[in-house]
Amino acid sequence: MNGTGTILDLYDGDTLNSLRVEFNQIEKAAYNLPRENLDAIQSAPIKGGINKGAQTYTVKTITKLGMAKVIAENAKDLPPVSIAVKKDTVEIHDVGASYEFSRAELDGAAFNNMPLESLDALAARQTIDEKVDEIIYVGEKTWGLLGLLTNPNVTTAIAANNAAGTSTKWKNKTLDEITADIQTMVDAVFEATKGPRGSGTVTPDPLKVPRDAFTYLTTSYTGTDSTITFLDALLKKFAPQGIKSIECCNSAAGVGLVDGKAADRALLYKKAEENVFSILPVVFRVLPPQYSGLAITYNCTARTGGCCWRRPTTGVYMDGV
Repeated sequence: MNGTGTILDLYDGDTLNSLRVEFNQIEKAAYNLPRENLDAIQSAPIKGGINKGAQTYTVKTITKLGMAKVIAENAKDLPPVSIAVKKDTVEIHDVGASYEFSRAELDGAAFNNMPLESLDALAARQTIDEKVDEIIYVGEKTWGLLGLLTNPNVTTAIAANNAAGTSTKWKNKTLDEITADIQTMVDAVFEATKGPRGSGTVTPDPLKVPRDAFTYLTTSYTGTDSTITFLDALLKKFAPQGIKSIECCNSAAGVGLVDGKAADRALLYKKAEENVFSILPVVFRVLPPQYSGLAITYNCTARTGGCCWRRPTTGVYMDGV
């Protein structure tokens, strides 16, 4: 940034250096903004090694594995490890927002000892983070991107009706009825991933549930005088089967489908990069300043291709919870 032919030509050297320090501080603050309550990249780990300028990424989706066998010392007919492999190419797109400084703001910082306001820069970062989080969780139909919660290759189950036959939602169910729903999900992953002799090969964890269901689990108790919540009880019940956490996922609201209507969706899966990952070659970047009239604009971008399930059999959705 040399200021030639731009609004910065209005300021002398010392003032210009002072402004540049403030620009850098604000940009640094935007880079360091914490991702509060945004957990998509923790739920679907970022795939490493993707070039920042990549336009596409090809993922191999594995839906079935071959079977190993005992072999002779000089055997040459070893069975192939994987079968039923499908290749899908995902496009990577930019997500953008911007912030700017007007002449009035620059004059205030230069001559009146008023610091440049960083709120717009932080808002640009937050806006991009929120959009990236949304895309990784639920995809982007316009771009044809899939999300952690919206992949058609993942098995989908429908929550059972409660005893009264009036609702599938967990907030209208007993602890035993919710337990039965979760066991259905555990069994679905087991059946989809079990070995040729019937032994389990995947232990799913965590269970992500929409906010309404999570709130009910954390505020309902196992008895009138009990201090044990439904959440506590469920974690104890399913710990032997591998579930260590039940997590709230705001993005799961209305993602599923029951009887042709939008419904809340839960997800039980094995969280590991070899199973499912997010494509995010650029988490956040501030581009060089652009000068337009009496303003300086900083464009900010991220680059994402949504979420890819390499092994969709390691997860199961349940709609209607």
